Amino acid sequence: SISNGQIFSGVGVYFMSSRGMALNSSGLPAFVGEGRVLANSTLVFRRCLNSECASLGPQQVISGAPAFTPSIAFRADGRPVIASTSASYDLAITRCDDPDCASYAVTSSEAKGLYSDIMVPADDRPIVVALGAVGSSVRNLYLHRCDTPACTSITTRQVLASSSNLLKPRVW
Repeated sequence: SISNGQIFSGVGVYFMSSRGMALNSSGLPAFVGEGRVLANSTLVFRRCLNSECASLGPQQVISGAPAFTPSIAFRADGRPVIASTSASYDLAITRCDDPDCASYAVTSSEAKGLYSDIMVPADDRPIVVALGAVGSSVRNLYLHRCDTPACTSITTRQVLASSSNLLKPRVW
């Protein structure tokens, strides 16, 4: 259960800019965040087992997936899919094989992305929209789409171009 409002335990989870939450088809929330164990950044997943979040599923550390700016969505069958980026802005999509994400597959891409959002349409091929990183500037909006439901490859298309830094998210 949640202790003092804490969803994750045993890792320092940074929720200021690196977290995501989504509701599954039953309306139950699941969370993904950037955790730190010593100097290593890790992707951490956990879901609520009831609407009050009084009971939680097991906490999962997603090895092999980058942890920056994660976002989460659900497939029609209730399995989570997570988009995240590395420190060098490389995009990855993690497809969980079960609702607790105890087993999963990670597809890494050389596509650059930051501040990603993910959704899963009816064809079960995840779509990620993310800002593209150019040097130290965040420019252009990209659509990354898995070529198959297994997401073994990703096609990227630029959907909005910016000649300046106008698309950079505002830091509050």
